[in-house]
Amino acid sequence: MATIEKRLLPPPVPNALPREKHGNLRERLVCSIRSIGAALLAFFLLSSTGASAGDYSLTYAIDANGKNDAGKIETCEYVEPCEIRPAGLGLWISLSFIRPDHRWVNLVLYGPAGCCFSADGIRTIYLEIKPGLLRVPIYEGRARRGNEFVQNKRFGILYLEFSNLR
Repeated sequence: MATIEKRLLPPPVPNALPREKHGNLRERLVCSIRSIGAALLAFFLLSSTGASAGDYSLTYAIDANGKNDAGKIETCEYVEPCEIRPAGLGLWISLSFIRPDHRWVNLVLYGPAGCCFSADGIRTIYLEIKPGLLRVPIYEGRARRGNEFVQNKRFGILYLEFSNLR
């Protein structure tokens, strides 16, 4: 007759956090990862090259304040600012080339009260155009006055890619 062995399992280890707090943290983390993933997916799907009527094309994705948006503008011209107005975010982003060799862009951010600044508390950001994806963190808080130190809270991130530069 065969005998059946019973294996003793160790008792389950309780979570360090109560179930409610652990679940909320996990849900927020999963939501954040999904929203960033969705924004990046849309960004790369919209970044396909093609013919354009402007001087250059601008593909963008933004993840800010728990919302995201992505798009492509194919009619940007060097002589006029290229504007991004993400749906549902209340932001206005203006990009202008500042040198004739088209290697530097002036990015200005406008949004709700207390938004939108660079890490240094300045509304205008100067970017050198490089191949690939540019990541621009956006902060909320207040503008820097003089040489004072300002530590603003992170509001979101803007992803930019320039293509078809002439």
